[in-house]
Amino acid sequence: MEDDLAEVSALRQAMGETADAVSGLLHGIEEIDYLANTHGFRVADDGTVHDNGPPDGSDVQGEDATAERRRMQAELVDRVEQVMRRANDIDDDLCHVLNKILDGGVNAGEVGGLTAAASAGAAAGHLSMIEPPVGGTPADNAGWYASLGAGEKAWLLANRPDLIGNLDGVPAADRDKANRARMPIERANLEAEATRAQASGNAEEFARIQAKLTSLDKIDEMLKRPRPSTPPAGHSWGPRQGRCRHRRRQQRRSCRGVHPRHELQRRRQHDRLRQ
Repeated sequence: MEDDLAEVSALRQAMGETADAVSGLLHGIEEIDYLANTHGFRVADDGTVHDNGPPDGSDVQGEDATAERRRMQAELVDRVEQVMRRANDIDDDLCHVLNKILDGGVNAGEVGGLTAAASAGAAAGHLSMIEPPVGGTPADNAGWYASLGAGEKAWLLANRPDLIGNLDGVPAADRDKANRARMPIERANLEAEATRAQASGNAEEFARIQAKLTSLDKIDEMLKRPRPSTPPAGHSWGPRQGRCRHRRRQQRRSCRGVHPRHELQRRRQHDRLRQ
C-alpha cells in the first residue's frame, strides 16, 4: 500500500508541475503571437517565421524599416526556438516520471509510514528546471523566461536568483527582485570568505573582502530607500521637466476628447466657477 501511495504521489506531483509548466509555455506562445501580429509576421506550424510586410500605417521607411524588420524577425525566431526547447523539456520530464512509475522505480523507500511514502513519491515526481540558453541573445532569454510557469519563476527567485539577476531579456522588475534576493546570499558568502582569510592571516585578502562587504552595505541601503514620486523642494528632475508637464497636459486633453464623460465633468466644473 505504501508503494502504491508513493506512485500516486509521484504522479500527482508530476502532473501539477506539468500544468504549471504548460501555463508558462502558453504564455510564451501568446507573447510570440502578439509580437508577430503587431509587426506583420506569421509563425508557421513548423516554427518558421515569415515576413508578411509592415502593417498598414507604419511610419518607418527605407533602410531603417528593413533593419528593424530583420531585428524583429530574428527576435521571433529566437523566441520560437526557446518555446520549442521548453516544450521538448516538459515532454521529456513527464515521460521520464511516467516511465519510472510504470517500471516500478517509485517506492516508499526504507522509512515506513504513509506520510513518508507520500513524501518519497512527491520527490520522485519533480520535473527538472531548464536553465537559460548558454550564450543566448536577449530574445533567447526573453523567450526562455516567458515560457516558465509562475511556480517555476518563484522557485528561481527563491533558489537560483543568480540565473536571472543580470540576464538581458528578463523583465527589469523580475531582475530587480532577483538581485535583491541575492543580497543575503552574497553577504553570507563574503562573510565566510572573510572569516577564512582572517583565520589564515591573509590581511590583504581580508581587506579586499571587507571592501566588498562595505560596497554591498551601500547597495543594500540604496535599495531600501523609497523612490520619491516628486522632486525634493528646490530641485527638479532635469531640463525635460517642463516638456513632460506640457506633454501630460496634452495627454489629459486628448483623454478628454476620447472620453466624453471627462469632458462633461470639466464643463460642469467650469460653469460652477463662472457662477
